[in-house]
Amino acid sequence: MKSDTPSVAIQQDFSEIPAKKLGTSYHGNRNEKPYYRPYVIKLMSQGLCILCRKPNPAKTFHCADCTDKKVKTHRQKREQCAALGQCTECGEKWSGPTKRCARCRKRKLDEKKNRALNWFCVSCARARDSEHKRCSNCLKIQRQRIRALRLKRYQDGKCVQCAAIKSTNGLYCEICILKSASRKWLEDFSRWTELRDMFLAQNGCCAYTGKPISLDDNASIDHKTPRSKGGLNNIENLQWVSWEVNRAKTDLAHTEFIAMCKAVAARFP
Repeated sequence: MKSDTPSVAIQQDFSEIPAKKLGTSYHGNRNEKPYYRPYVIKLMSQGLCILCRKPNPAKTFHCADCTDKKVKTHRQKREQCAALGQCTECGEKWSGPTKRCARCRKRKLDEKKNRALNWFCVSCARARDSEHKRCSNCLKIQRQRIRALRLKRYQDGKCVQCAAIKSTNGLYCEICILKSASRKWLEDFSRWTELRDMFLAQNGCCAYTGKPISLDDNASIDHKTPRSKGGLNNIENLQWVSWEVNRAKTDLAHTEFIAMCKAVAARFP
């Protein structure tokens, strides 16, 4: 039977050829033997799966069958490591909030950063065809996966962003709504507690009409002194108002808006 291991002659021939001339972007893994990288490059250039050596028209690392097997195996491994309190990458003891330890997370981030800087896809390590960090194929797969995940979370009554059980009727929970508003107006999502305290200080009511407002429905942030007139994005210059009031106020100052409301009320008693 013919062995799958490449001969010494093949190893020497491929070791002298730069990876760029072979028309691929495979960079190899940490624990690969010296001959493994050029051999994988040869299989991918011939359109073969690197595991089962069957035809693979996509010219990726693995064919569809091997990809399904690896996904299932990796899922079982992650579940087992999570149950034992281990890192899913290196197997060391880890009790942090993530599935990988801090060292493995840093290594993964560095690998993706190097791929992005060298115009390679951060997912499949193939050459990118756009300015996005992923190639068009991986980007399409990622968007489909995110869309399916968000739909499942919405059907389960969870926040589509953080998967927490939400009490609102919208797509996001109150914390994600506050974080989004904090990132937009305070330029720091970690200050969402300040917006929450301000909302509670107003008893969940509009600062002008006094009517109840909801974070997932008609609540919006208003600047007391508009930014067009020198107002700043600080917590002292912000207040919660209803969406209709904020739209009517536009870029008016507080005193100007009150004067306009009084003029309208006097005109239609």
